[in-house]
Amino acid sequence: MQLEYLRSFLEVYRTSSLTQASRNLNLTQPAISNHIKSLESAIGKPLFQRVGRGVIPTPVADEIAHSISSPLESLEKTIGSLKKHNRDIEGTVYIAGTGEFIQFAATKIVSDLLPLDIRLRIRPGYRECIIEGLEKGEIDLAFLSDPFKPDIYDHKIITTESLIAVSSPEWAKKHFESCHKAETLIDKPVIAYDEELYLVNKFFKELLNKNYEKSPIVTVHDLRIVMEFVLKGHGFSVLPDYLCHKAFLKKKLVQLIDRENNPKNNIYLVCPKSKLRDSRIVFVKNYIEKNFEKYSKF
Repeated sequence: MQLEYLRSFLEVYRTSSLTQASRNLNLTQPAISNHIKSLESAIGKPLFQRVGRGVIPTPVADEIAHSISSPLESLEKTIGSLKKHNRDIEGTVYIAGTGEFIQFAATKIVSDLLPLDIRLRIRPGYRECIIEGLEKGEIDLAFLSDPFKPDIYDHKIITTESLIAVSSPEWAKKHFESCHKAETLIDKPVIAYDEELYLVNKFFKELLNKNYEKSPIVTVHDLRIVMEFVLKGHGFSVLPDYLCHKAFLKKKLVQLIDRENNPKNNIYLVCPKSKLRDSRIVFVKNYIEKNFEKYSKF
């Protein structure tokens, strides 16, 4: 039974006129008449009797009207509120993060926003490009590994990744199998995300209270490509756990230092405080913060 039929029924019941009901609902009189006939067919009893130019309800119509009038009004108000909310949040939101994080951790959750008429413009990039976009006002929300300028940007931890030292099984057997000590690993050739060795130094700083001092043999601003170099046996790297999960299952990657508590790296959702007045951006921000952990299981 369609909601539109019930709307027509109640309007005819209240006005005692198909003509007036059609005007009030902005429908044709034949449409109203068809709605009433469909209800009568479903119920198996007449709802109205014609009297002159109007109609009078039958006892069955009285009973139905009394039972559905209040619930239908509440439903109409709820639908109206939802429509208004959807209009308020319609539009475009610009989101940025590293390519690997967008692919492995964020795609599932942001794709669920599409049915809400929210258009997404997702910009993968390395940290410097993301920050540049934020400062130019080109990005509404960004995934970053540090609380960038907290006086200007709102930030919240949405997940915490574990950092693990990894290599191919072949590389580990040749260069590292006999020791499994961080003191030995720190002298081996590393493949890194950047020249600053952010993840690598964070790992060794916690284990040995010192930085990796050699120059990396390869740097590339995409951890997915870093992992490809590692898988081909060119060296080791320090990578977030979510990126390594499938390679571990396929035994293409091994963890070099088996620790119960690996160094942790927080991921923040960052938003310019000046954009917190935009209901669309705030809606997406709150949605991501609320649902992230549920959607980012690997």
